[in-house]
Formats: sequence, structure tokens, C-alpha cells
Amino acid sequence: MTRSRLRRGARRIATLIAAASAFSASASAQVASAPRGWSSVAAGSDEELYLRILQNSGALPATGWASRPLSNVVLDSARRHIGTTHPWQSRFAADTAKPHTVLQWRGAAFSGSWNSAFPWGGNDGALWQGRGANALLTSGFLLRFKALTLRAEPQFVYSENTAFDPLPTVVSAAVSPYVDRMRPAAIDLPERFGTRPQQRLDAGESELRIEEHGFAASFSNRVLFLGPAFRNPLILGPNAPGFAHLAFGTTDGIRTPIGQFSGTVVYARLAQSAFAPDKRDGSRLGSAVVISWRPPSGKGVELGAVRFYHRDWPSDGLKFGDLKIPFGSLFGDREVAGTAAPDNQLLSLFARAVSTKMQLELFAEFGRNDRSGGLRDLEVEPEHNSAWSAGFLKSVGLAESGHFWTTRVEYLNGRITSLQRFRPQSTFYEHATITQGHTNLGQVLGSPLLERTGGFEIAVDRWGHAGKIGGMLQQRLMPITGGESVSTIDARSQWALSLNGNYLKGLSNLGWRAGVVRDFNRTLGHDASNFFIGTDVSFGR
Repeated sequence: MTRSRLRRGARRIATLIAAASAFSASASAQVASAPRGWSSVAAGSDEELYLRILQNSGALPATGWASRPLSNVVLDSARRHIGTTHPWQSRFAADTAKPHTVLQWRGAAFSGSWNSAFPWGGNDGALWQGRGANALLTSGFLLRFKALTLRAEPQFVYSENTAFDPLPTVVSAAVSPYVDRMRPAAIDLPERFGTRPQQRLDAGESELRIEEHGFAASFSNRVLFLGPAFRNPLILGPNAPGFAHLAFGTTDGIRTPIGQFSGTVVYARLAQSAFAPDKRDGSRLGSAVVISWRPPSGKGVELGAVRFYHRDWPSDGLKFGDLKIPFGSLFGDREVAGTAAPDNQLLSLFARAVSTKMQLELFAEFGRNDRSGGLRDLEVEPEHNSAWSAGFLKSVGLAESGHFWTTRVEYLNGRITSLQRFRPQSTFYEHATITQGHTNLGQVLGSPLLERTGGFEIAVDRWGHAGKIGGMLQQRLMPITGGESVSTIDARSQWALSLNGNYLKGLSNLGWRAGVVRDFNRTLGHDASNFFIGTDVSFGR
């Protein structure tokens, strides 16, 4: 790659930043004050991770992490307990007053990136980061009146979608040339979204929410995060665009003599991209349930389960019976037996443990794609169509100084096991009958590290009053074949090394990231490299 191409990419990002600055300058001057950070705690964000770190150190009350975004009840409790001596005190101010009515402009935020050789990015919601320049711009308002919250934060997303050296795809002429080449008929995961620039208006982090007496109900498009992971969940996280959904559940658990129980039920409408593997109806009914338990103290341990269903959207509209979908049988596949409509079920069990003395959190999650044929099937072959993840988050120095360090590690494994010799298997997110797989608008709903067979993410960060700076190493296993064993000719893996940081100033934030991706065996016998840069700028948030 030449220096001129790097300069062109930098100029494009600078132009987009200037446009965002001009858009928000006059509006930000009119804002006298706004809650510092509390309204910006999106699922999978740095703000959310920061509050989790404070919880793990004992600086904030413990809460459950099985279902996110965090409720107003949880955030209001943290706001009252946070104190005034933590590093990001300018962003997360303490406030003992109970908010009754809040009306605020949400400022403006811009995210931009540039890839030199091929698409690269993940956990980026509505923004698909293709080759060339990519951008997301959002603004809106927030109204809180007693138990009611109204948030309108649409997002405009753009991807230049420049052409790149395509991967060889051997499929029939009737199939789009942009489909995933390993699974052209079993997942909606395009390698490129056509030949033209992509732009669209997304509902973003918009929602209508009511919280009362420990329960919450919402109609929302906000990104959902289910399970214990920090950034890379098995089932549902911030990788794909948010989707319209109804959610019902607890705000922070129900206390009983034997512990605290939390739960959330979600009903959603999921969409496919224009390059899905076949011509199904195009939308699906997605339904999820997550439950978790914590000991009576509410501290130290959390155990739980997540279940997610995909089914074709009913042609004659939703009925009461559709509400029972996530509570269906754990055994006996009625679809296979020919007595029910096609569906795709994913199930995971998880655990997390925290030691505030060590400022350490551990988690593990095990998932399966589709139900077992029976209890004996589960006992004999629990690893069929399965995946698992584990990780830890460790902080050092939080109580001793105005800054601290964290180390975060997440590992995911979805490799096809030796059962392949006796029984067909597939990778975790694909599906034979619901051929869109576990996706929304052409991106996986879970972790980008598990798009094929797994990977890991290691991040080391320094958090201080001025912001954060750190580095991250990622690996994704992307073999051409999905078989049990992969020859060296077909083996493929992507390694990415990046530096990132952000600078906080009042209600503004300037973030940056830069790195390189090395794609080993991108095509047979040939490696490729991609350089990427990006920025995140926000005003009045």
C-alpha cells in the first residue's frame, strides 16, 4: 500500500470529522448542562465497561450483567453511589437527587473509519466497515418523566464499499456472488454488500421505556446484549444493527430468601440483507429469554441461561401462540419430525464470578445451536453444534491513584468437533432451513470472533482523568472449509494489532484507533494486509 493511499484515507476521515463538527457546534453552544455520561451507557460501550470495572472494585453496588443495556434503576443507583474521586469523574458525576423530569438534547456523535484493502470491523452496530471510508452520525433527544423514558437517537450510516480482491466462491449462477463462500446457502453474511456505496437511516438507540416497581417494558431499537461477556457474547451483542423489539423484564432482579432472580423476554423483527442466500420472506420473528440468579447478597456470582429463536415472520400476522416460542420444549425437534414450521434455536448456559478484593472478574459460557433429540442425546453428545467462550477482566491501581490499568481477555471456540465423523455438524451461527442464520441485515448477532470457528481478543488499557489509551490483539480463525480438520492449504486466520484511545473534555470526547490486519491464506497460498484508522467524536454527550 502506498503512502498516497494512506493520505487519501486520512483526508476522507478529516473531511467527515469537519462536517460533524460544523453540524454540532451551534447546538452544543446552546446546552448549559447535561448528565455526564449516564445517558450514553450503551450496551458494549466503553462507558458500560468503565462502570463494570468500578463495580468489580467495590466502588459501585453490584448488579446483574445478563441483560443489557442497563436499566435506569441500575444507572440511577450508580449515579448516587459513585463518589467524586474516580478517574472519569468529569463524565460520570455523582448526584444524590432523584430525577423526575429530564429533557435534554443528546448532542451529536460521529464515528468514522477507513480500510485500505478489505472490510474490517466488528461490534459496530449499524455501521458496516467496508473497504474505503465509513461513517456514522447520530443526534437526538432524551425525555425522562417519572417512570417514562423517551429516547430518539436515529443514526445515519455510510460505507464507501470500494471494490477489493474477491474471495473465490464456487456456487451456482442463481446465487449472489457476494455470499459467504464457505456457507453460501446457510447464512446471510455477505463478503461485500454489492458494488455501490451503502447508506441508510437507522433508528439507532431509540426507545420508549417504562420502569416501575422493579419491572420494565420497552418498545426499542437499542442494541441488546445477552450473557456475561464483556464485548463478545455467544448469542446477542452489539455487532449487528439494532432491531425493533418489545422487551419485558426486571430492572435489577427480584429478591427472595434464596437469591436474586432476573429475567427478560424479547420479541423482535429481524431482517435480511439484499444478498441473502435464498428468497425467503425476508423477515423473521426473533424471540429471546434470559434468566439469571445471584446469591442473596447479590455479590460475587451470577448463573444464568439465554435462549434465542428464529422463525419466519407469520404471513397472517402475530398471534398469541407466537408469544410462547422462547419457552418451547428443550428436547424433541418438531421441525425435524415434520410437525412444526422451520425454526432455529440457540441456547447457552453461563456463569460469572467477581472478587472485589482482587478486582477480578471471570466468566464462561457454553452454547448449542438447535435442541437435543432427547435427554440421552444431550448426555451422550453435548458438544454437537456447540460453541463456548471464557474470559477475565482484571484492574490494577484503581484505589491508589487517579488512573488504573485493565487487562481484558476473551476467547471463543466454535470449531466443529470429532462428532463430524458420525453426525453432521455446522458452525454455530449457520442454519440449514432458516438460511439467514443467526444474523440481522447481513451481520452476525453474536460475536464477530465467532463468524467462522472462533478467536480471541486481548486488550490492555490505561484509564485516567483525561480518558483512556490502550492496545488490542485479535485473532479470528476463518478456514475455507468448515470440516473437523483443516489442511494447511485451506487454513486461514486473521490477526489484528491496534492502538486506541480517547480524550475527554467536559461533555466532549475525541477517540482514535489505528492498526493493521494480516489475513493469512486469504486466497490459496496468498496472504493480504489491511491498514485501518478510525475516530469517534462526540459533543454534548
